[in-house]
Amino acid sequence: MPLEKQKMLIKESVYSTNTDRLRLLDIAIETILKERLDISLDRFELYLILDEAITNAMDHGNRWDKSKKVILKIEKVEKESVKIYIKDEGIGFNPKILPDVLNNNGKLNPRGRGIYIIRKFCPIEWNVVGNEVCITLETKN
Repeated sequence: MPLEKQKMLIKESVYSTNTDRLRLLDIAIETILKERLDISLDRFELYLILDEAITNAMDHGNRWDKSKKVILKIEKVEKESVKIYIKDEGIGFNPKILPDVLNNNGKLNPRGRGIYIIRKFCPIEWNVVGNEVCITLETKN
């Protein structure tokens, strides 16, 4: 089976500030729209998952340290999907031991909802260190 062709669409890094968080969100969404990537999510869903992932990197990874960066990469996998990588400069974590985000009443706890929300829309994976997430968005071919 031939290897999938991947095309780098963008690589951008910003500091861990709320202003840069919003700018990175805009850059990511505009890149996907500009490239006319026919993903299976609408703009609101895309914004939601990207906001959760970027906020997690800045909050949990970089602890809102304004000297630390978050790196965004978006790649198109030929005729299949879009891969979005978000990496922070934190020490990482073990995603296999994520806390249960649902309380006894079946309601979401106030912390730890981001990954739960992302998983409702698309697959998510981490690098070995746990400081880079890869979100896969299927394309509608």
